[in-house]
Amino acid sequence: IGVPTLLQQIFRHNLFSPQNLQNFWYMATNDLFNSLKGQTMKIINDTDIKNALRAAYQKTSKKTGNVSFASADSAFRTYRDIRRDGWLITRESMVVRTFDRHVKMLCSCGLSRAALQNMSGLNDGAQIIPFVRFIQVDFNCQYPDGYIQPAPKYVNESNKLQLRLVA
Repeated sequence: IGVPTLLQQIFRHNLFSPQNLQNFWYMATNDLFNSLKGQTMKIINDTDIKNALRAAYQKTSKKTGNVSFASADSAFRTYRDIRRDGWLITRESMVVRTFDRHVKMLCSCGLSRAALQNMSGLNDGAQIIPFVRFIQVDFNCQYPDGYIQPAPKYVNESNKLQLRLVA
C-alpha cells in the first residue's frame, strides 16, 4: 500500500490527516464493498417458506387422487420449532434422520443451513432478515458545520518533527 511504518515518518508526512485516513479506509474496505455490490436483502417469511415446501413436496394419492402435504407440513413444523426453540433443542427433540431430512427440504426451498442454525427465540410475528449490509460512508458528514481541522501538534511550519522523550 505504500504506508510508512516508522512513527517519525507517520508524523512527518502528517498521515493522520482526515483525507489520508479516508483514503486508507477506502483502500482497506474496497474489496469487501465490491463483493457486496448487487446483493439484495432477502426477508424470510413463514408464508413463503410454507408455500415453497408445499409446492415442492406435495404427493398425490394413487387411489383417491387427493393431494397430501404431510411431509411439507412436517418440515414446516420443524422450521417453526427451530425458530422458537433453536437448532440444538429442536434437533434433540426428534429423530436425527428426520431432522436432517427436514433441514434438507428447507434448504432446497431457499433457506441456508447457517440461517437455520442462527434462528432461536423468535416470536411468531417476527420476520427474519439475513444479514447482508451495505454501508455507504459519507466522510463529509462526520463533523458539524463550521468545524475547522486543527493543525498537527507534532510537526512545525518547517516540517520538523517535534516529539518529546517521555520516560
